[in-house]
Amino acid sequence: MKFLELIKQKSGNQCSEAAKPAPNIIINHDFSSGLHHWHPNRCVAYVTSQETAHRSRFAVVANRKECWQDLEQDITDRVTAGSTYTICAWVGVSSLQGATDVLATLRLESNFFAVSYKFIAKASASTDHWEKLEGTFSLPTLPRRVILYLEGPSPGIHLFIRSVVVSSSQSDEFNHKSGNQCTERAAEPAPNIIINHDFSGGLRHWHPNRCVAYVTPRRLSGHFAVVANRKECWQGLEQDITNRVTAGSTYTICAWVGVSSLQGATDVLATLRLESNFFAVSYKFIAKASASTDHWEKLEGTFSLSTLPRRVILYLEGPAPGMTYL
Repeated sequence: MKFLELIKQKSGNQCSEAAKPAPNIIINHDFSSGLHHWHPNRCVAYVTSQETAHRSRFAVVANRKECWQDLEQDITDRVTAGSTYTICAWVGVSSLQGATDVLATLRLESNFFAVSYKFIAKASASTDHWEKLEGTFSLPTLPRRVILYLEGPSPGIHLFIRSVVVSSSQSDEFNHKSGNQCTERAAEPAPNIIINHDFSGGLRHWHPNRCVAYVTPRRLSGHFAVVANRKECWQGLEQDITNRVTAGSTYTICAWVGVSSLQGATDVLATLRLESNFFAVSYKFIAKASASTDHWEKLEGTFSLSTLPRRVILYLEGPAPGMTYL
């Protein structure tokens, strides 16, 4: 990792239910019209036919051969660049092995068939109750297509979706402000809340999570951190940012990353670990980049916390075990 920049964009609760609710950009959000405007991605989906006072209709996603095969909706014509959106969905799974993760993700399709992915949020879902999945996202520029989908459970596990709500959480005044919210050189640069962001101070304020990390000095290209001896994909370099974030504010992350892989490009993810009281831990995905060995790749995204937990840890993860990332 070459450097990491994390800046505050705007105050205000981005995830709460506002007094004047913003319109939902998801069409047929509660599946009351079946699968109208929803599309199963290389799997099978249907909507339950019965609706009672205790249980409404919901979508069932089955015959999944890969973890990314799920239900999706094209929201291209309903999002704007620079706006921040909040997603709230109720999900469940048919797993006999306990809780499993369900993720909300954007697939961004640009011209010339280039595709990238943006993680929004993650929830640990189970069979005995509906779990709320919520998070925020913002796009500095608008690609050719923006597809929202829910993914994550292992192949063979059915995914249940009761409803999906995506609404803009910014005022009209902010929506009309132009400019890329993720650029490195803004007209009025916001302060970076990451301490020792370029590793010029070694690993000061950074901590390897059950792995090995060190900083290499390069006179021409600058310092960068090397994260090695990784046994699990989630093992990476982290920094505690609890005292530098506030509830309701939106933050932009921009990092330059690479990997030492002989198998081509691999994904690097930016994630938050949220530690609450009574040792409860949850995770919030921010962004993903496909990194390689021949150049630095830019990883960028946004996040917002509706409430502030006891600890907020930012870390980079993702490459397969045994793979070193930079």
